[in-house]
Amino acid sequence: MAVVTMTIYGPTKELVEFHILDDSLFISPRITINDHDKLLSISDAEFQVLDALQRTNLVTRFGSRQRDAEASIPAEHK
Repeated sequence: MAVVTMTIYGPTKELVEFHILDDSLFISPRITINDHDKLLSISDAEFQVLDALQRTNLVTRFGSRQRDAEASIPAEHK
């Protein structure tokens, strides 16, 4: 079962719907999407042929937790 689902309108890349089905995500640091233009450039046809592991790897490739992002910022820049 999917934990997060979203619908994106293809022609404009506009987010139409966003559902979080697992409240435990709210106790974790926020997820940030990196290189969202590259993520959105994956066509529907390309995405449909990905298996579950490959889709999970997209999260690893394009997502990071806010805590991870903050850890990479030097203290003098915070």
